[in-house]
Amino acid sequence: LEENLQPNTQYSRYVCAYNEYGEASSEVSSCYTLARVPTNLRVVEVYISSVTLMWDEVGATRYAVERSTGIDAPVNWQYIVTWSSNVVNAVFTDIDLLNEVTYWYRVRSYNGEQVLTQPSNEIKVLIVKPPGMFYGVAVSSVSILWLWNDNSNYEQGYYVKTVTGAILATLAADTTYWLEENLQPNTQYSRYVCAYNEYGEASSEVSSCYTLARVPTNLRVVGVYISSVTLMWDEVGATRYAVERSTGVDAPANWQYIATWSSNVVNAVFTDIDLLNEVTYWYRVRSYNGEQVLTQPSNEIKVLIVKPPSMFYGVAVSSVSILWLWDDNSNYEQGYYVKTVTGAILATLTADTTYWLEENLQPNTQYSRYVCAYNEYGETSSEVSSCYTLARVPTNLRVVGAYISSVTLMWDEVGATRYAVERSTGVDAPVNWQYIATWTNNVVNPVFTDTNLMPKNVYWYRIKSYNSVGIINNVSSDIVFAVTKGILETPREISVSLPSGGSSITSSDTYIGLSGKAEPGTSIYSITIKDQNGNILLKGIDTSNVVVDKDGNIQGYIQIGEIAKNYPLVSYITIEIVVVDKGGNLSFPGIVGPIKIAPAETPKIIIYNNLFNPLKGEKMYIRFEVPQDSTFIEIAIYDFYSGRKIRSLYKGRKSVGVYTDLYWDGKDDKGEIVPTGAYLVYTRIGSFKDKKKILVIK
Repeated sequence: LEENLQPNTQYSRYVCAYNEYGEASSEVSSCYTLARVPTNLRVVEVYISSVTLMWDEVGATRYAVERSTGIDAPVNWQYIVTWSSNVVNAVFTDIDLLNEVTYWYRVRSYNGEQVLTQPSNEIKVLIVKPPGMFYGVAVSSVSILWLWNDNSNYEQGYYVKTVTGAILATLAADTTYWLEENLQPNTQYSRYVCAYNEYGEASSEVSSCYTLARVPTNLRVVGVYISSVTLMWDEVGATRYAVERSTGVDAPANWQYIATWSSNVVNAVFTDIDLLNEVTYWYRVRSYNGEQVLTQPSNEIKVLIVKPPSMFYGVAVSSVSILWLWDDNSNYEQGYYVKTVTGAILATLTADTTYWLEENLQPNTQYSRYVCAYNEYGETSSEVSSCYTLARVPTNLRVVGAYISSVTLMWDEVGATRYAVERSTGVDAPVNWQYIATWTNNVVNPVFTDTNLMPKNVYWYRIKSYNSVGIINNVSSDIVFAVTKGILETPREISVSLPSGGSSITSSDTYIGLSGKAEPGTSIYSITIKDQNGNILLKGIDTSNVVVDKDGNIQGYIQIGEIAKNYPLVSYITIEIVVVDKGGNLSFPGIVGPIKIAPAETPKIIIYNNLFNPLKGEKMYIRFEVPQDSTFIEIAIYDFYSGRKIRSLYKGRKSVGVYTDLYWDGKDDKGEIVPTGAYLVYTRIGSFKDKKKILVIK
């Protein structure tokens, strides 16, 4: 017997027979010691239908596991793990076990030659049947009642655990519920329950449940319109909200949901629309948690929407006040507010009021207002209406000019959009006021001229103002009057005398003597000289040398300068004389003329604009002077280089005079514009002949 060897170790030996002569050896033989017997067999986990065993590692090559049933003792040991199962670690899980059955286990060690040891210690296991139908019911916003079915007859008690395995409650056997408290509102909690005994525990499925959301608080009305109510309440962390509504005069009579989970009301505000006026509505709100479970209702509130005012409008009373008027349509209003478009309250009025006078406004300014009927629940509004105040009354009306047939008025600018003008006749007072300028005449400036009046008549005037929408302020300005001037006798029998003594103005005539008749008591107002076409040549002529005596005789002279030289295209002139009386009344002009411009003593021709472009409508002008009557005259255009006649401008006889109405437009006798180039103006006046070069450009 070889002792003190190592467990589960192979040893190789042979034996020798010996005597004094020597020894003889056997074959070598090898043998393993037995492995150590497994120790400290224990249960480390029990599940619904499995048991996990563990024992101390003893250096075995493999392990065998035996199992038996038996209530008080094992009765039928059987190997459930052998060498072929290859269990090399000191742990084993037995599966597919039955609940409520007592199982016995023991373990043996294999050495390297598959020889088993004696068994380990025996242990007993009874798997309790797990709880069933585990679920939670939200009791409040801070508590959940967990419930389950007790399926086992052998549990020692129950654990309620979190999904991380933390034990929340340890309960006695046969318990089927547990109330979890001090939770957060509208929060999901996941739990499971374990039935346990001395051998282990068996767990239910995990179940989740939300606590209830908090009950909405402080439900209130924050907006009332014509057919809608906006509700608001304190945010309590609900997932969604349900809104209930009822009618009823003194108490709610027929609660109905008007917003549920599907309405997706996630904020603490709700607007109920399409409501009827003068009907009492009741409201309350409930919270949904994450599982669509409702809370108890909030506080109840009552709303009665008053019927809104209608036909709201303003009437301008003055330049600083507007009278606002409306129809009272409600039987339940407590009063009225008149507001600006920004919502500012201008006036708070009692029930049944239908007007309000707004004062201290700006003239000719648009104001926009609306009126609200209100009660303790809210208010309903009319449409917005706009109205202009009247413009200010025109001030400081005055006559700034009175003439023969017109009067000019002026007044201070008062900010009116337009002005109306009234006129009356009457010697001592106005007797028949009539509008002579209204809105359509567009008098926008504080000045007006009344025309087509009768001379030497009295006219009375007053002014009124329009605001921007054409409404007149019937309060007028002060009244003024004006007297139109009379018509003077037109100067007559006017004649001229020339220094040269002739009837035509020569180059040496620089002044003209005047004589004639005018109304006695007048003086010269103006003298004007015009050409044959009525164009003014000289205006503002010094009249200091021309006087009207007490008998109305006009005598004197005026300076005219070198008219023939300064105005070469003038063939004759006219002179107009206007006189004025002491009242400022003017006469119509007295006219003398035509007074011819005398020609030179010898024939003369002058070309103007001798470089011109006919395509631009330009022309070449010819001035010629004829010193003798019945003189034969020929004026024609020739090509400068070829001498070919292009066009005849004039051929015939003229009397003595200066002629300025002849021109060439650059066209030939066929009416076609000639080419660019040089041309000659050939002139024959009696025996006088002249050629002048001109250029046509294009």
